[in-house]
Amino acid sequence: MEKSDLKKFDQAIEANASLEPILAFYRAIVKEQIKVYGKQQAAKELPDQTEVDKLLRQGHPINSQWPVSVNYEQMKALFLKLGEILSEHRPEKNNDIKKITAKDWDFENLAQIFASDNLSPIIKEAEEEQVDPSLLAFLIVNALRPFYAFQAQAVIGLVKDEEWQRPHCPVCGQRGEMAVLQGDGGKRYLYCPTCDVTWKYLRLECPYCDADHEKLRYLEVEDSLYRLDVCENCQGYIKTLDAQELASVPNLFLEDLLTIHLDLLAQKEGYTKDPSVIRQ
Repeated sequence: MEKSDLKKFDQAIEANASLEPILAFYRAIVKEQIKVYGKQQAAKELPDQTEVDKLLRQGHPINSQWPVSVNYEQMKALFLKLGEILSEHRPEKNNDIKKITAKDWDFENLAQIFASDNLSPIIKEAEEEQVDPSLLAFLIVNALRPFYAFQAQAVIGLVKDEEWQRPHCPVCGQRGEMAVLQGDGGKRYLYCPTCDVTWKYLRLECPYCDADHEKLRYLEVEDSLYRLDVCENCQGYIKTLDAQELASVPNLFLEDLLTIHLDLLAQKEGYTKDPSVIRQ
């Protein structure tokens, strides 16, 4: 997270008038997240490389052993500020947002629930408060994002490609939401929007159901560096950027927003971004 990201948003807004509402919304969110990110202090000690290697080989992300350090007062302030931004850009949700931001939440508990990768207690609490669970989850995730991103930048260098090629983030355990091809032979990397990191993943395997190349295909997107990797086994899809000829990989958080039309295309063809959400 850097202040230069805001300039990238400004350039994207200028070049994509039709996406101005959603880009402006997320620019406002990222601006507040950057402020919190800048207040964090580097950990005095990093995890030991040998311990990290062992943990990853066992299939556990780094944060399962070394939890993210969260300043709960900062988290609360960001949560409330994001509520203001959400209310400004989504006035039709004002009633729910007012209920959510008026409640005296236990932010330490909310952070621990999110870290457990089981949001059912949050969903239950939202239902008890008679508010939209997705709004509450959105505010929690984005209020935590600066803390997750800060820690990830400190430890991602400890992740070795040979120790982790799984579909979820080696740092926080969240599911990868985009893919990028880069390097010799177009190695495939997945991107975590929570931690803002990428990691190497198998080129010919579905990140949702582990189906192999026999069940995979891709939809070409004309005049684009993107394609849609789709799975005929689980009907999942993931947007993939071919960055092999680019001097550097662009901001993938922003790229995800700029390629909403690809999500609509995939959904029109009967695919879903994460098939697992169907069960909820």
